[in-house]
Amino acid sequence: MNYYFQLQFKRFQRVLSEAGIQPLIGVVLTLAGYFFGAFYIGFNHPEGIQILLVMGILIQLSALQKQNSEFLELHFSKVITKTLRFIELVIVTLPPTLVLFASGKLLWGFGLIFSALILIQTSKNSLGSFTIPTPFKNYPFELPAGFRVNALYGILLYGGIFVSFYTNNPNLGLVAFGLLQLIVLSSFMKVEDEFFVWVYDLNPRKFLFQKIGYFMLGSITLSLPVAILLVFSLKGLSINLFYIYLGFTYFFTLVLLMKYSNYPKELSVPQAIIIGFCILMPFLGLFFIPFYFSRATKNLMLLLNDKD
Repeated sequence: MNYYFQLQFKRFQRVLSEAGIQPLIGVVLTLAGYFFGAFYIGFNHPEGIQILLVMGILIQLSALQKQNSEFLELHFSKVITKTLRFIELVIVTLPPTLVLFASGKLLWGFGLIFSALILIQTSKNSLGSFTIPTPFKNYPFELPAGFRVNALYGILLYGGIFVSFYTNNPNLGLVAFGLLQLIVLSSFMKVEDEFFVWVYDLNPRKFLFQKIGYFMLGSITLSLPVAILLVFSLKGLSINLFYIYLGFTYFFTLVLLMKYSNYPKELSVPQAIIIGFCILMPFLGLFFIPFYFSRATKNLMLLLNDKD
C-alpha cells in the first residue's frame, strides 16, 4: 500500500515538472492553497459548510475518474483495492473534512467520509451492458455520455431533493441542485479526440459559444424539475437557485475556455490554481475569461473552419 501512495506522489511531482513548476514549490503551494481555501470558505462564507460538502464530493468524484481501479485489481485483491481507493478519497478531501469537524459540523464531516465509502462501491461496469435512456438523445455526445456515467449519482441527488422537501431543509436541496450542475459540467471536461472537434463545421468562436449553450441546455434539462419542486415547496429559494445556476455557468465557461486553450492536452496545474482563485474571487474571471477565450480561439484555428 505504501508503494502505491509513493507512486501517486511521484506522478504528481512529474505533472508539476512537465508544467514547468519546481515540484517542491508546487507541492507546498498546492497544499497551502487547498487548506487555506477550505478554511476561508468554511469560516467566512455564509454557506461555507454546504460549499465544502459540494467541493468534497466533487473532488471525490474527480479522483474516481483516474481509471486506475483495473490496474489495482490486477495487483491486489478487491478488498485491498477498495481500501486503497477509500484511503485515497479520504486523503484528497482531508482539508474540507477537517474544517467541517473544526466548525462543529461533525455529522457533515462524517457524511463526507461516508460518501467515500459509498463511491468506492461503484464502478464503470456496475450497470452492466444495459443502455440507460437519456433526455438528450445522442447529440451532443457529451451530455448522454456524461448522463450515463453519472446516472447513479443523479438518482442519489434526486433522492436528496425529495428528502429536503419532506424535511423542509432548503440547504440540502440547494446542495443537491449544485451537484446536479456538477454532473453536467463534468460531462464536458474530458479531452475528446480531435475528430470530435474537427467534425464541427464552425469557426472557433461559434464552436465555443455552442459548447457553452450545450452546457446551459443540459443543466436546465437535468435540474429544471428539481428547481420547480424547490421553488414551490421551499419558499424563497428562487434567487438562490438563480445564483447557483449563474455561478456554475461562469465556472463552466472559464474551465471550458482553459480546456480548449490547452487542447489537446489536459488542464495544467497553473490553470487549476487559477480556477481556485477565481472561485474564491469571482471578479478575476473578468480578466481570465477574455484572456482564455482569445487563446482558445487561436488554438482551435488548425482544427476548425476560420472563414465563417
